[in-house]
Amino acid sequence: MALTRITSSGIADSTVLATDVADGAVTTAKLDSSAVTTAKIANSAVTSAKIDSTGSFSVAELTITGTSGLQVPVGTEAQRPSSPTNGLLRFNTTAGKLEVYNTAKVKWESAGGGGGSASAGLAYFASSF
Repeated sequence: MALTRITSSGIADSTVLATDVADGAVTTAKLDSSAVTTAKIANSAVTSAKIDSTGSFSVAELTITGTSGLQVPVGTEAQRPSSPTNGLLRFNTTAGKLEVYNTAKVKWESAGGGGGSASAGLAYFASSF
């Protein structure tokens, strides 16, 4: 039977700890859409080992599945990053194409080949494995 007389205002701060809650007891289906806010996330829950100061994270290999698509950063030529790194990928709205930064040539280049309306906005990458 669910408890109906205890409300969040009736529980003192820090009286219910993560160690008090069984694994799997709290699921997204059981949480109100506004129940978890940044003010309620402990300072130690998100560490630099997980996310760096720019909001980025690094993995050795990333697999993206699905049939929808991958959204890359979008912007004009004037909005290009001021200190790009090799291999940085973005969609250039000024030129209407994907572009990648090449540090060996110190410039932005079209990302991939193709052409014509059927492949506009698509990139083709070759590998030398």
